[in-house]
Amino acid sequence: MEKLKIVLLDNNPNELELYGRLCLAVAKQCGVQTEILPYAESQRLLFDMDDTCFNSSLSIFIVEPDGGNAAIPLTVRKTGYKGLILYLSRLCAEEYFLQAFDAKAFNFLKKGEPHMKRFYSVFEQTLKAAERLHREYIVVSGYGEYKQIQIGDIYYFESRDKLVTVHYGEGKFEFYSTLQKLEERLSDRGFIRVSRSFLVSLEAIHKPGYDKLILNDGTAIPVGRAYASALKAAVDRRQR
Repeated sequence: MEKLKIVLLDNNPNELELYGRLCLAVAKQCGVQTEILPYAESQRLLFDMDDTCFNSSLSIFIVEPDGGNAAIPLTVRKTGYKGLILYLSRLCAEEYFLQAFDAKAFNFLKKGEPHMKRFYSVFEQTLKAAERLHREYIVVSGYGEYKQIQIGDIYYFESRDKLVTVHYGEGKFEFYSTLQKLEERLSDRGFIRVSRSFLVSLEAIHKPGYDKLILNDGTAIPVGRAYASALKAAVDRRQR
C-alpha cells in the first residue's frame, strides 16, 4: 500500500515537531507507512492544496485551530478534499467545535501530557479509518491532469500502446501506466486480468464467458484463452 500522507498545520514550531513525531510513532506501531507534511503557515498549505495531485493524495489533515487556522479545514473541504480531519488544540472554544462540525472533522483532541493516552487511541482509529478510505479510491494522472476515482465506480481498464483508459461511472480517463502495475495494486480489491489488454472489476461482470464477458452496462470484453480458467475460478469464488 502507498504511504498515507498526513498534513500537520500548527503555528507553534515546537508542537508541530512534537506531534509529527508522535504521529510517526503511532503509525510505526500500527505498521502503517506514513509521510508527515508539516506546515507552520496556512497560506503555504492553501497554495499547495491548489495542486490537484497534492489534494487527492492527502489522507489525514490535523489542524491547531488557534492562531487563525480554525476556518482552514472548511476551506480545504471546498477544494475537494475528501480525507479525514482532526482538530488538535490546547483550547476548547465553542467556535472551534462548531467549525470542526461544519468541516466534518473525524475528532477533536486536546494537547498536553494529560491527554496523550487519548491522542494515541484516537490517532490509531484515524489511521485505520484513513486506510479504509484510501482503499476506496485510486489516483491517476494523464496530460497534466489528476483524477481521483472511486474504485467501486470502475468497470474496467483497457491498455493500448502504453496508454491506459479507465472506464467508470462518470465516463473515462486516459493515463500512462501498465496493466501489470494496476493489477498489482488492485488484485486484492476485486479486479482480475482477463486478457493482455483488459483488467476488469469482478463486481462489474454481468455474464462471464470463455471467450468474452458482458459487463453490467452491456459492454462486451474479450477474454484471452490463457486467462479464462482464472476468471472462472474468481467468479465462482465471488458467487459462493
